[in-house]
Amino acid sequence: MSLFKDQKVAYEYRGHKVLTGKAVFPDNKEHEWTTVDFQNSVSILPINAETGKLILIKQYRPALKAWCIEQVAGGIEPELSIMQNAQKEVLEEIGYQVPEEYIYHIHDFYFTPGLMNFKTHFFIALCKNFVGQQLEETELIQVVEMTEPELFKIIAENKELVDPEILVGLSVYRNVFLGQKTWMQEIIKKYGEGEV
Repeated sequence: MSLFKDQKVAYEYRGHKVLTGKAVFPDNKEHEWTTVDFQNSVSILPINAETGKLILIKQYRPALKAWCIEQVAGGIEPELSIMQNAQKEVLEEIGYQVPEEYIYHIHDFYFTPGLMNFKTHFFIALCKNFVGQQLEETELIQVVEMTEPELFKIIAENKELVDPEILVGLSVYRNVFLGQKTWMQEIIKKYGEGEV
């Protein structure tokens, strides 16, 4: 199904398309519009079940010619379920195998709706079983563990690039999970102690 009237593909690469055409607004007015039709993704905030630290990545981004501190994330492979995609990315990028019962699908977000139409499925993962990274050839990633205060210190000092998705992840983690202080903290405690 087309997004626009008179839609054209201005450019296409590896499944990503730059689309142009006339967007029909709710008031029935038509406007020339351009968007990037991008594959949906998963984004995961991993928590070390034993220490409670955030398990983040520092990834080299050629478009910025710089390293960026980020959550685990990746494009969706259609032959896998959303949950399996999240598990796959955690294994690839930070090297943890996470059972399905310890990875939680929280919400879906559109992070750049002014330019792109892709949906990000957001997860929180409790990580304990480290087996080693399985990076793709084009990925240059360092795993970095830190506490929330350490992360906010990095943000405040403004000396390193930090993906703002992390702030969304932390907000959900703190206000939805830890804010409720019920089952999640018990699971973290039991999982960290090897009781589950």
